[in-house]
Amino acid sequence: MGCNLHESELMANPKHLNILNQGVSEWNKWRQQQDLTEPEVDPYGQMRASAVIHTGHYLIIADLSDADLKKADLSGADFRRVDLSGADLRKANLSGAVCRDAYLWQADFSWANLREADLSRAALGEANLSGADLSGADLRLTNLTDVDLNGATLTDACLWETQRAGWTIQGIICEAVYWDKDRKERTLYNPGEFERLYADKTKIVLHYEGGMSPIEVATLPALIQRIEATHPGCVLRLQSVQEAPGGATVTLVVENDGERNPDELRTLKTDIEIVSQRAIRAQRALLEERRIREQIEFKLKIAYEPTLSSLSR
Repeated sequence: MGCNLHESELMANPKHLNILNQGVSEWNKWRQQQDLTEPEVDPYGQMRASAVIHTGHYLIIADLSDADLKKADLSGADFRRVDLSGADLRKANLSGAVCRDAYLWQADFSWANLREADLSRAALGEANLSGADLSGADLRLTNLTDVDLNGATLTDACLWETQRAGWTIQGIICEAVYWDKDRKERTLYNPGEFERLYADKTKIVLHYEGGMSPIEVATLPALIQRIEATHPGCVLRLQSVQEAPGGATVTLVVENDGERNPDELRTLKTDIEIVSQRAIRAQRALLEERRIREQIEFKLKIAYEPTLSSLSR
């Protein structure tokens, strides 16, 4: 099968690894003998926490978490409700594999073959799918939160009701996808169009402890201009101002983030957040100084007003 499994180094269940080492046909035969009652999932396909920690009747059928499966030939394998979290599946062949309801959190599928694979309702959050071939894959109700799809191929995949917050799709190859549940409406895209339309913009979140004063709200445009001036070529857009626990938050969007690679964007985001918080603290210090000065001036005016009035008579 081409698997390279080192059981002493893995958290995966040795029994499950042993069965898988006998080949996909033996694995699938064993799977057919198990209780395949459908697990309960939420509306977005995220398996309940009880399934993830192997308790209650939401038991995950098999545990292959953190397994070394790179370059393995797993085409057509039945991985329904299997825990593959953190598994190394780099360059593995999973074409036609059934991973429905599987727990794939932080798994590494970089450059893997996932053509026509069934990943519906799978939990793929924070997984690495860079360079992977997902042509024709079933991703209905799949959790793709914070997934790396840079350079992947997504042509003819079904994306109905997927969760995509925080995903990265730089350089993705996508000529068409299905957004409808029954894969009847094929939506076509020109080269680079899918990335332009659906790339999750880099967001900068500024925190205002205790809330924002009217002056701070009014001077937001000036603050944004100041940030842009210190980061040449960076274009920011104000997305929202909202209340948050202990204060308020301002969310800015980097409009031209497609011109930078992921590492550059992470560096830019961190730098802008640091610079912005410093600017907020400096502004608040100036406002506090101004408030104190105005209070002193007012008290002095009250104190000296009777004297000045008597002198003017």
